[in-house]
Amino acid sequence: MVAHPAFRDDFRMVRDTAGNPIFVQGLAGTPDTLFGIPIGWSLGAKTSQGMAQAPLGLPLLIVGNMDYLRLGTRSGPESVFIDGRAGLGALTDESILKLRARRGFAVGHEAAFAVLEKL
Repeated sequence: MVAHPAFRDDFRMVRDTAGNPIFVQGLAGTPDTLFGIPIGWSLGAKTSQGMAQAPLGLPLLIVGNMDYLRLGTRSGPESVFIDGRAGLGALTDESILKLRARRGFAVGHEAAFAVLEKL
């Protein structure tokens, strides 16, 4: 489960029929939970007309069965070393090691995930 932090205040006010809160904030390294399921917070969980690092749309809550999430590898781990004694690294006198691994995902079944948009 992934949600935009804008949902936090809404979840704090909701209780089930027994009077227990549906949202429990994690303590000492334990994750926050919603209905007992761990929830991850992402500022990128917003609608957007195109790809963007900081989307400006409405906040989203995504709930899904992780068994139906298909992960893929677009490229293996790639690295480049930039020496601090020559080239661009010489501008700051520090050596830099850059790494990247490109990954992707797809939904394995359309009924396995649901998206709630906060208006």
